[in-house]
Order: sequence, then C-alpha cells, then structure tokens
Amino acid sequence: VTGEFDPKTAGVGAHNIVYHLANPCENFDTIEIEVVPLIIPIISSTQDTFCLNNPTITLATTEAGGTWNGSGIDPVTGEFDPLIATAGNHEIIYELTTFCSVNDTIPLVVNPNKNANIQGPDTTTVCILDGTYDYSVDDNSGIWNNINITQNGNLATADLAILGAGIHQFIYSLPNPCEDADTVWLEITNQILATITPVGPFCNNDTLVQLQTVNPGGIWTGNGLDINTGVFNPQIAGGGTHEITYTIPGNCGHSDTISINVINYIDPTILITDTLICNDFGDIDLTSNQLGGKWIMTLGGIAGLDTITKVFNSNLSGTGNYQLTYSFDGLCPSADTVNIEIQAYPDSFVNPIDTLCNNW
Repeated sequence: VTGEFDPKTAGVGAHNIVYHLANPCENFDTIEIEVVPLIIPIISSTQDTFCLNNPTITLATTEAGGTWNGSGIDPVTGEFDPLIATAGNHEIIYELTTFCSVNDTIPLVVNPNKNANIQGPDTTTVCILDGTYDYSVDDNSGIWNNINITQNGNLATADLAILGAGIHQFIYSLPNPCEDADTVWLEITNQILATITPVGPFCNNDTLVQLQTVNPGGIWTGNGLDINTGVFNPQIAGGGTHEITYTIPGNCGHSDTISINVINYIDPTILITDTLICNDFGDIDLTSNQLGGKWIMTLGGIAGLDTITKVFNSNLSGTGNYQLTYSFDGLCPSADTVNIEIQAYPDSFVNPIDTLCNNW
C-alpha cells in the first residue's frame, strides 16, 4: 500500500518489485532491488590495558581494507603504540569505506609508568653502631620486602641493630598496573675492635716486645714503637710511663690505648779495686756506681762486713777468700760481685845476737 521496502525483511538477494495499476486500463512496472549483506568488521586485540613503556601491538580485524583512527594507532597497519597514545582512556575505531559497511570500536587503556627507584648507590656499607640508615624513594606507594624498614613518606629507614651484621637485600615494589621494583644491598659490619693486650712493666735494658691486638690492619703510635710492626723497644722508650695507641680506621673502626711502664735499670757495678790484701790492711770502703743497694757476704764469714758504715775490715775477717755482692731489689733487680783474698801478713822477726867475735 505504502510502497515502503524493508531490506531486512526482504533479506539478502535480488528482489523484483512490481507496481500494478488495476483495470480499467491496467498497467504495471517492475524494478529489481538487490539487497547485499552488511559488512561488520570486528576488532580483536591480545590486550586492552597497557603501560606507557609496553611494546607496540598490532590490532586485528575480521575485514581488511579499512582505516584505523585513534590516538597512537597507525591508520594503515593498525599498530598501536602506548607511548604515542599517552596515558589515559583511548577509543580506537576501524572504518570500512566499502558500500554497506559499519565501523567497530575498541576501548584501550594506557596507564602511566611507575618508578620504584631507590635513590643512592646499589651497594652501601655501614657500621652497626650507626643505628639507622635512610633510603629515599621517588614513589611512596610501594612496599619493602623487609619488615625492619620503616617508611615515612618518601623516606625509608633501616634499623641496623635489628638487621644485624651481614649483607642484606632490600626490594622496593610498586603494585600493578604497571608494577615496578628496585633492589639495593646494604652491608652492615660489626665494629672492628682495636683492643691491645696489656704488657709491662719493663726494664729499660729489656729486649724488644711484640705488642698484640685482637685485629690486624691498624696504625700504631707511641714512644719507642715501630709504627709498622707494633714492636716496642724499652731501651729506646726509656724510663717512665708511655702511652701506646692502636687505631683501626674506617666506618666501623676503633681505637685503644695502653700505658707501658718502663723502669730504669740501676747499675750495681762495684768500684772496689783492692781485691788482694793482707790481714792487717784494715778497712776497705764499699763503693759502687749507684747508692741505695744492699751489701751481703756471699762467700766467707761476715765478721768483717759492716753494712751500716759500708766497710769491709780485713783484721776482723781473717785470712781466706771472700765474695761480696751488691744488689738492688724491685721489678728490675741487679747485682754485682767482687772477690777479695786476704792473706796472712808475713812474720819478719830477726833473732838478736849479742856477742860476735871479730873473726866470725
């Protein structure tokens, strides 16, 4: 009645349409209408969410020969580049220019890249005595792999005492979408003790002494000391108290100091020269290089020795061999001896002759 043609109802194919005028004088006309199928392209993609730094992908479609439109899409090849598209929501359209075709659209999302960068060197060495060590991150929305790191804003603090000595790996991660992670290593060292083993006292005529420490690698300083080997020479140091210091440098170094007392050796040399005398010689003065020592008789009787007046009397001692010792006690004892021989005075008496003949 109306002459309205519905292709959908007619379906695909050739259709003869007749217009007829009834009698009287009927007439009619015929036309052919062809209904062709609708071309519907379908876009397919292996992913619909991207990060800015993702590689490009090529979108596929069921119908070739069309044109691509949208941010970051190559209009001919259908290659999509997230970096060119930039972060955000994008609508990609595939359009066919042939007769009886429609377009297809696919939404794609590009998320911004995340940056889990931990500022500073990858490997750091610290001393456990430092207490804490701080890291700084660019994005504070991540998590650490170690509960002993406390984050406050962009600052993250590691507790060295709880972590303990050793090499620790820390990973800072930002979650999806577009996850990212960064890794650093923290070496925590214990303090290297420089403890010196105490020594002494020594006499100023003692031989060399090798000082001992619990750890090598330090620097020696002090009087009478070989700073390279830690050998102490009491003779060079001389009498007195000497401070010796050993220092281990570095971020976890240490220093120790000891006092070494060097006592002066007292020379006990006896100065007596009369060592062969007669029993009527009398007193021999007991003399020596240093005063304050002790005289004793180590051979022979003591009758002739007077330790108060410091004399040895030959008359009281009588003939024989004697040995006197002069010594000093204390931490640096010393002694000297002298041997004295007392001989009997020879009898030189002459018997008198009262009368002589002139021809004797």
